[in-house]
Amino acid sequence: MAEDAHPAMPEGQAAPGERRGKRDRNSLKPESRIREELMKAALTLFTQRGYSATTVRELVEAAGVTKPVLYYYFGSKEGLFLELMRTHFGRLEAAADVYRTGEGSVRKRLTAMLDKGFAYVQQDRDFIRLMHAVYFGPPGEAPYFDFDAYHQRYHDLITRFLEEGIERGEFRPGNAGDMASAP
Repeated sequence: MAEDAHPAMPEGQAAPGERRGKRDRNSLKPESRIREELMKAALTLFTQRGYSATTVRELVEAAGVTKPVLYYYFGSKEGLFLELMRTHFGRLEAAADVYRTGEGSVRKRLTAMLDKGFAYVQQDRDFIRLMHAVYFGPPGEAPYFDFDAYHQRYHDLITRFLEEGIERGEFRPGNAGDMASAP
């Protein structure tokens, strides 16, 4: 095997992220960085142009990779979109999970969780814009993603906080599910 070859690639074939003849060995991006570059490019382009109007060619050019690299990591433009959604929603869920259990009052944990969620929304406005554009946009503009399941999990988490707070006497008695739905 040639010294420059990627261990998983046949000799003479470019490694993922490598443009044969255009990059030297020291300029190759680590795999996680390549995925991040593609997701960053997708978020920007999908937010600016919409999913349907964004081409695979534009995505790979913005990320500085080739089409086979996109297909290697995500399978398709649709796979890239779905991974983008799962990743960002996963980050939101992780931020909420930190406060699910723990010491201290339920009120303080719930407030901290909501503050953290709001801060995430403020720092990641492009994702929030894309999510709303897809959710409220015309059907078929983007691949189906179950936004409602994530919303339901978040609602259920707030409901559990409220139930715990009612049980501990921190909140007034009532239907925690209705309270979680109140504006």
